Amino acid sequence: MSIDSLFALFCAMLILAIVPGPAVFAIIARSFSSGKLQAFYMTAGIILGDYIFIILALFGLSALAEIMGTAFIIIKYLSAAYLIWLGIKMLRTKTESIDIEASHNSS
Repeated sequence: MSIDSLFALFCAMLILAIVPGPAVFAIIARSFSSGKLQAFYMTAGIILGDYIFIILALFGLSALAEIMGTAFIIIKYLSAAYLIWLGIKMLRTKTESIDIEASHNSS
């Protein structure tokens, strides 16, 4: 993995850390209870932890891909085909409207 790829991955993880989620709500709570410095430390820890997790996962998948060889490529393309099939199936599904008043009154 090149330095450019690692930097792009780091930037992507930074953006994911900023998007509201459980980690962001924990950082906000820490900020209110302990101040900005503690929230900064928590933010840095979450980003670093996510980054380390992704690096370990990537290197693990790389090692697995080398061990499995052609079977890994076949599994990868079958998985992609399955995801495409699920997406097409979802796009073709007709949505149905539900009458909320009727379902609320029948309960």
